[in-house]
Amino acid sequence: MLSAINADGRDCFAPRTEKSEGPFHCPECHKELVLRKGAVVVHHFAHKPPVNCAYGSGETIEHMRAKLAIYEYLSSSPRVLKLDVEKPIERSGIKVRPDVRCLVDEKHYLGIEFQKTSLDPREIERRTSAYRTLSVYVLWIVPWPAKLVHGERYQPRETERYLHSLYFGRVFFWKPSVGIVPVHFDDHLIDVPYNEWYVEGGHGEMDSGGGYEYRSKRFVTPCVSPPVSILQLGPVMRQAYTMKARSLPAALLWSISTPVRPARKPPQ
Repeated sequence: MLSAINADGRDCFAPRTEKSEGPFHCPECHKELVLRKGAVVVHHFAHKPPVNCAYGSGETIEHMRAKLAIYEYLSSSPRVLKLDVEKPIERSGIKVRPDVRCLVDEKHYLGIEFQKTSLDPREIERRTSAYRTLSVYVLWIVPWPAKLVHGERYQPRETERYLHSLYFGRVFFWKPSVGIVPVHFDDHLIDVPYNEWYVEGGHGEMDSGGGYEYRSKRFVTPCVSPPVSILQLGPVMRQAYTMKARSLPAALLWSISTPVRPARKPPQ
């Protein structure tokens, strides 16, 4: 995690905090934290073992680097106010804790969630509904998978399929050194070649089959768009929608408002 509270009750941001400012405590469980700093590792706070607090549990270096890059980008824009990392938003018993939160253009509250692709879609639905109740637009970002290549067969995880439906046919992936990359999942067509054969016992009669394509239920064809910045996106409202495979909640999304236009070739 990148944030903690010191003995004076002051919020501490790991990249801008020295060890001499401790001791530090977890904002969630209030147990003591250790500030880890080094030339290679991302400066961050960690619980002292044994750990039984879910806050920051399982967070990868990639996650922390993405969070830090997003924070630094937003902190450089005059359009952004009230910028915080890992700060909860709570009202009337409803609570969310985005990785980064801010106010954009003095009117749109934004919560950014960087999540591993194994997160249960039901949890995404629950949090997305909570953000809407709190009048906060949400941007869900997932890590770029090593196997995802523009135009080549790809098997998305269930989390990615859910986000693709939620964001009107896009998933916002985080690619290290590049940033946020929107990807549309187009159909993957499987070719069944045309074939002819003699019918057994048919006295020279021939039969035929194939010569068509069908849509794969398992695989998709990724269409990778050029990278976008968070402030190139904007507020989008979506209505609740029920499909055969899943139901989507009414939501306040931070997204692209234009229809999906798949890229014909990968960005340079």
